[in-house]
Amino acid sequence: MSNDYINMLANLAVHSAHPGGIALTKYAIEQVPLSIADKILDIGCGTGASSILLSNLGMEVVGVDHHPKMIEKANLLKKQQDSDATFLCEDITNLSFQDESFDCLLIESVLTFTPLKSSLNELSRVLKPKGWLIAIELTVKQTLTKDEKDELVAFYGFNEFYRNEEWVTLLKNSGYEVLVNENGEEIELSFEDAFSDVELGIGDSHSYETLNKHLLLTDKFQSKLGYRLFICQK
Repeated sequence: MSNDYINMLANLAVHSAHPGGIALTKYAIEQVPLSIADKILDIGCGTGASSILLSNLGMEVVGVDHHPKMIEKANLLKKQQDSDATFLCEDITNLSFQDESFDCLLIESVLTFTPLKSSLNELSRVLKPKGWLIAIELTVKQTLTKDEKDELVAFYGFNEFYRNEEWVTLLKNSGYEVLVNENGEEIELSFEDAFSDVELGIGDSHSYETLNKHLLLTDKFQSKLGYRLFICQK
């Protein structure tokens, strides 16, 4: 998943690049009966914003990402916000944690970038029985042409594209009961654009060119791509 897009997020320290931003993260968390005794794994944590949000609620949180610079930025944000969250560099398909280590898994716009079957199997391994999986993921609303898929794969490094019903089937086949399946674009939230927290001047020119390309692609594919919130129980 190390490509220009992911490198741009790390270089510009984009804290909430997933669709819906931190407001959707807060909304999703409120839908799950979590307590301060719960241990949370934030997978693909990026620069750590969601992990720190959960940590500030009093939960034990571990954020993992495969990108070393993301973990570096997450630890910097942790220090700035005096958070107790822990950040580790990990591979989603081969996590270092013991079986059934976590009460809840949070994964925001990550699975689409990974070999999905291997990722879902590994997530199931580290999640406790009756544990929660909160996922915000890209969905296909209208059929993509081969050229459109190629363009998206070349820029983002997506592994595959799934419609909502395909996501549900994949999650169920991995042992999850899908309790919430909401169109993220229809959830009424008040939030700033996910890229509004970019600090101008902190990145290189290539990163800003990549950001501009991302914004152009977002506009180009807004009628064909969407995102959904899945809340599942193992």
